[in-house]
Amino acid sequence: MKPNDMGRDSYPEMRERIARQAEQQAQRTWEAQRAWKMEAVKHLSTINIAGLAGAAALLTLRTGDLVLEWSFVLFTLGLVLSVIDFWLNSQGYWKRGMGDNQRVIDIRKAQNYEAFFKSSTIESTTGQDWLEAALRVGWLSAVMAIAGIALLAISLWMGG
Repeated sequence: MKPNDMGRDSYPEMRERIARQAEQQAQRTWEAQRAWKMEAVKHLSTINIAGLAGAAALLTLRTGDLVLEWSFVLFTLGLVLSVIDFWLNSQGYWKRGMGDNQRVIDIRKAQNYEAFFKSSTIESTTGQDWLEAALRVGWLSAVMAIAGIALLAISLWMGG
């Protein structure tokens, strides 16, 4: 159906229905942002904290173990990266939510079909750069944890 085929009486109802759908999408984005905060801290940080604690405990018993010291460094970097990842995701979802909210405002403000269809068909990519950076940093944090675990295992195997 083209904009010219619709009756004038149906425009306000259609505009409000699309605005409600966009508003629901914005709400889902905000919920994902809040959930991501908890999940990022819980998963990425926990692995690196546990590895850091284990490496630190072993370092008190085995000073001068270079492999163990590198394990400690990798877990520390992984922990720092997990905090950065948490922040980047938080910012990305916040910006995405703000973009979704702006879309709802634009839909409700549309005074004609052309403005309405332009604002109602836009796919929100706001915050995407932040989310992509968070993905890369998250993987880096995971790599640090895996490398730290490997070095910890090597140190334990070599140290007997």
